[in-house]
Amino acid sequence: MEFSEKFKTFSNAELLNILSNPHRYQEKALNTAKEILDNRSLSEEEMRIAKEELEAVQRKQLQKEERKKEIERKIKGIGQTIADNLNPVQKEALTTEKIIKTVSVTCFILCLFYLYNEFDMIRFMLSDSTAHWDLPTMASFLPLIILLIASILFYKRKKAGWLLLKIFLSYSLVSGIASIVFAIKWNWPIYTLLCTILVFTGLIYTINRKNVRAFFSINKQDSILAFSITAIITGFIAYLYA
Repeated sequence: MEFSEKFKTFSNAELLNILSNPHRYQEKALNTAKEILDNRSLSEEEMRIAKEELEAVQRKQLQKEERKKEIERKIKGIGQTIADNLNPVQKEALTTEKIIKTVSVTCFILCLFYLYNEFDMIRFMLSDSTAHWDLPTMASFLPLIILLIASILFYKRKKAGWLLLKIFLSYSLVSGIASIVFAIKWNWPIYTLLCTILVFTGLIYTINRKNVRAFFSINKQDSILAFSITAIITGFIAYLYA
């Protein structure tokens, strides 16, 4: 009964679409669609129009799938390029400029990822009159702010960009490891966390390359300072959520 009532509202093209995809529907649904179509006693002209409408829908769907596949191929290509450039084992030496550009692009992608994850929260804080920008709330956005500033300064070849990026990556790596420990304890999936840690590890290794550090005039004291600031920030955030 449910198929009969529902399919009566379908157009001729929609019913033909059901019949042309038998693997997607139950036998009862197929029989109902055929019965309704037969009862309509379509003329040759009506059937031709229905088939043309169906073909137009199928062409649009095919074009949509092709665009989706093309986007996926581009994303995979970008991801592979980034992965190759961040790989500790390189067949040939990368130029400092190429490393800086690759790291910058990767960081900007991470910024977009963070914005996507926090979009609902950001929209709520900006649009809801009951939202309050208290200290814990602002601290939750601190990693995104640091990453965004670090990405821009690093791209502009500023020493502060390297230091901020080292702080962010170190904090994120430690937090990621802690999240994995927590996830294992509660039997939660850790695949995404592992991939994230690999990205952070690759970025840390890359910006610590001798030629990159030399380009940004980073010495051992600067590295120690970055780790020290990271420890302070991590302790501060832990205190807020304790």
